[in-house]
Amino acid sequence: MFEIALCVVFLVTAGFAVVAKSKQGKKTRHKKLAESTRNLIQKDRESLSK
Repeated sequence: MFEIALCVVFLVTAGFAVVAKSKQGKKTRHKKLAESTRNLIQKDRESLSK
């Protein structure tokens, strides 16, 4: 449970960082960041479920 909570906290802070960066006008970079974070989330879930 603690690992999942850590992941959630990390994702929330990363989300805020992504939003702040996208407001500066770099939306293509924002999309790439969103994709990479989604991939990371999937890998984390797969490793947690094992």
